[in-house]
Amino acid sequence: MIKLYLLAICFFIISCSNNSSKTAKLDIIDIPYALENPKDVNLSQFVKSIEYIQLEETDQTMLFLPLIEVTDDFIIARNSGPSAMGPILLFDRKTGKFIRGVGKSGRGPGEFQMGNSTIYNIYSKTLYGLSYSHNDILEFDTDGNFLGNIKLPIMIDEKVDPKMGTPGINLNQYLKEDLFIASIQNFTGWDKRRLIIFSRDSIIKIFPNYLFWKRENWKFLNSIGLTSNFFRWNDQLSFKEEFNDTIFQITENSLIPRFVFLTGGLNPQPELMEQRIDLEILAKYYFIKDITENNDYLFFQLQYEKNMYTCVFDKKDKSTTMCRLYDGNKSAIIDDINGFMPIRPRIITQNNEMIFKLEADDITKWVKANPEKAKTLGKNMEWVNSISPVDNPVIVIAKLK
Repeated sequence: MIKLYLLAICFFIISCSNNSSKTAKLDIIDIPYALENPKDVNLSQFVKSIEYIQLEETDQTMLFLPLIEVTDDFIIARNSGPSAMGPILLFDRKTGKFIRGVGKSGRGPGEFQMGNSTIYNIYSKTLYGLSYSHNDILEFDTDGNFLGNIKLPIMIDEKVDPKMGTPGINLNQYLKEDLFIASIQNFTGWDKRRLIIFSRDSIIKIFPNYLFWKRENWKFLNSIGLTSNFFRWNDQLSFKEEFNDTIFQITENSLIPRFVFLTGGLNPQPELMEQRIDLEILAKYYFIKDITENNDYLFFQLQYEKNMYTCVFDKKDKSTTMCRLYDGNKSAIIDDINGFMPIRPRIITQNNEMIFKLEADDITKWVKANPEKAKTLGKNMEWVNSISPVDNPVIVIAKLK
């Protein structure tokens, strides 16, 4: 009751502060019910055709846990994690052949550190990389030409010890060709900023934060909850914060609530950011990841009790389905079209294509465990039996109904 009351207050404050006349009917996503009633979910329910694109591997294109974006012409990849170095890599959308690298990682002029989550802007058709200083974003066209810098606003917080660095902002997403969005990392507990919309030369809008907390421990500055999940459909951008139960649509002037996750009180709290990371503690909470949508469905991943569940919300009948666990602790959509590896949706493009990445090592393990199935896979899947564990990943592009 307390959580619902606070949520209602937040909605009221947001609507008043933004002077918006827009309203939205909230859809409820019931996670506890879905967890208690898992089902086998088949890919044919959503998909009418599937492509598998193996990314060419050369000395220039070795990928490690890459982030992937798919456009009409390119598959765009960049390394993440400990190996987040090297240029942005462009592969042919149809064949997976390597086309070119864009930019260069490093500390010099025109060089970037891959710290930004956004790579490609669908409106300007340009590519982004975060500078080593974290003070600006470097912009390139897809031919590899450097177009210049986008300066990131710096907003000083006088309460923060300068030894901890200057609190700045990042580029998390874009709203239009020249309107960018930063989601603020409220690691102090008192930051009044929530989202910032900025242009190439000024701050356009600051959405206020209402979720404050009192930090007692300054020894641990964990990354839990410091990123928001942004996703786009029908030219509308939405987002969900780790410590908030609600998905909002972002406009230039408003945050419009769209969906609410019922969590039974298991939504993570900001205080987790001041604790030493403990997997046993984290396993007690619901963490919502990789949200994406189209006209009919909203897909997401639920991390809970050391498992990752694939979930589907049906927008028409307002039902939430959780894919049943198999092989112990895996949950995914069953490929009943080709009889191949199950799918965990990560992105839906504006062309209504579901994108998923299959790591080569996982494919070889599947072939070893399913030798007979591997022999009967459909046309244009001969690569399954010749792929090496150290090859580049295979990109799944599934055309949705």
